[in-house]
Amino acid sequence: MAWNNNPIRRGQLIMPFGPGNLFVSKDGTSMMIAGIDYWFDNPRVKRSEFVINDWRLEAELGVKEFRLPPDFRSNYFGGSDDNTNLDIPALRFPTYHICSNCKLLQSKPLHQVEHVRCKDCGPSKKPHKLNQVRFISICEKGHIQDFPWRAWVHKSSDQTCDGDLYYRAGKGASLDNISISCKKCGSSENLTTAIFNAKRNEEGIESSSLQELIPNINFKCEGKKPWLGDSEGSECNAPPVGALRGAGNVYFGLTRSSLSLPKTDDVLIQSICDEIENDSDMRNLLLLPEAFVDDVEKYKINLDIASEKMADKLLNAGHENIEEIAKSIDLIIKKEIPKENNELPSNRSMREEAFRREEYDILQRDTSHQNLIIETIDIGEYKSDDMYSNLLEGLDNISLVKKLVETTALEGFTRLNPSRNDDFKAELFLEKSLRSDVKWLPARQTTGEGIFIRFDEQYLQSWEKKEIVIERVKNLKKNISKSVLFSNHEGLASPRHILIHTFAHCLINELTYSSGYSTSALRERLYVSEDSNNPMSGLLIYTSSGDSEGSMGGLVMQGRPKTFEKLLMRALTKTSWCSHDPVCAIGKDTGPESCNNSACYSCCLVPEPSCEFSNAGLDRALLGTRATGYDALAYFIPLEER
Repeated sequence: MAWNNNPIRRGQLIMPFGPGNLFVSKDGTSMMIAGIDYWFDNPRVKRSEFVINDWRLEAELGVKEFRLPPDFRSNYFGGSDDNTNLDIPALRFPTYHICSNCKLLQSKPLHQVEHVRCKDCGPSKKPHKLNQVRFISICEKGHIQDFPWRAWVHKSSDQTCDGDLYYRAGKGASLDNISISCKKCGSSENLTTAIFNAKRNEEGIESSSLQELIPNINFKCEGKKPWLGDSEGSECNAPPVGALRGAGNVYFGLTRSSLSLPKTDDVLIQSICDEIENDSDMRNLLLLPEAFVDDVEKYKINLDIASEKMADKLLNAGHENIEEIAKSIDLIIKKEIPKENNELPSNRSMREEAFRREEYDILQRDTSHQNLIIETIDIGEYKSDDMYSNLLEGLDNISLVKKLVETTALEGFTRLNPSRNDDFKAELFLEKSLRSDVKWLPARQTTGEGIFIRFDEQYLQSWEKKEIVIERVKNLKKNISKSVLFSNHEGLASPRHILIHTFAHCLINELTYSSGYSTSALRERLYVSEDSNNPMSGLLIYTSSGDSEGSMGGLVMQGRPKTFEKLLMRALTKTSWCSHDPVCAIGKDTGPESCNNSACYSCCLVPEPSCEFSNAGLDRALLGTRATGYDALAYFIPLEER
């Protein structure tokens, strides 16, 4: 079902309104964004225009390509019909509605587009409009269904009573003022305990009010996936939990991001890869030889054709040798590009660390690539002024990232908890219904700039071994290990991670005043590892909110010698003092699930889109505060010496 005249930005179809989430239209209808199976199921679609590539992220997520969500274009003034009048399919959810007049509860189909009217009030001169209910049922495995109104009222699996149900709301705003009653048998029940009254064990949700208050039946989740058109459901052993349809725990999108890195050091192969990535016609050019890869004769003929056309594109780059181009295209098609990548480990946290290490290594050297331009600056240039040399003692490398391209892909979603456990990750598409062997995920690409900073490893190791530092973060290790949201992030509570994370927030807050970007436009990307053989201790402060040509250059300018030193001094000085001191300075067990120490919105918290860990794992005491007795904790030089 397509809902016309309900615009939504393309980026919002990645987050927050991805497949499986609810979106409210202009007329107040609650719609569920459908799965990606049929986003491009339209004869007018020229799919190659929407394809974007990131070779590392494709390998990590096991897909062949990424696609931008389709945008709406009108062909009102004529011209080509390609990619015009495209829309995103959506479904009506929840399906239960309340009559604004008689309060009768009634269900309507998922695919109904027209405005719905009451079946009892319909014959009157003015049929009354139906409004969707606010209550739904979800489970931690990603399933979602209508609230079990009939079972809730009758407290039994006996569904022989088919009486009409009525929704009555009293004068109060609480749930105990809302009651559901059956006209036929007279049963009635309020909603006092219907919403998220769940008990939890170490493995997840153990029971919910929907089970406890219906003791006569083993009420289970029906395993429904309405965003995939699955109204029948499947077996699911997770307990259902009542929720408001607009609640924050109904949908947690799981996104993965990657910086675009060169595929190989071979200049010719990289140039061809760049052309393929930037030009949809070049991508289509390779489909012909690729289709005959098992037929040697036809493959050779089509490979020569593709090489000649590619040579025309590469003439300005000095690659006129068609034979060499053919060899390079052959390697690309057969995925035999020479590169130094090692096989990624199976453990998810270790895979993420290995994934980030590739970026960490390349951010420390000069690079000139169409999607990544880096200028490294000798740290000595920042220490030339005696006033700042001691302040910069704990830093080892600064790189100016003049251009970067970030790819953000939606790999799935969860409900109730933002867990990345594959057992709880809901699918975006129904594989059995796919009519193509091309596996893809929705994604977006943005261009930006940034500053990369690496800490001095020797200096950092001597600091993090101090007894006072270890004692300071001991409570955070305990709280984070018990946290529902952050227990999977093993290194979040290490001294070096807390230090680098807090330092990143400190810089973001200060860069807002001098870079030309708002706080929400700046982001952090942390590179932290305690691996004794190959540690990481860096961070990238970047923006990817610029247009396709890049960003304003404000971040790179702030990273230049004679400017960055002053920026760092201001940032650390401001972080050392908070308007909530001394309470904030000596604080412990603050923030989300008590996963912060000395941190609040007046000193070092940032908007959540800017932070990788939802403002958890922070403690500005490790940077240095004015609180008495905390000087020995400071990584940077004591305040009185600045």
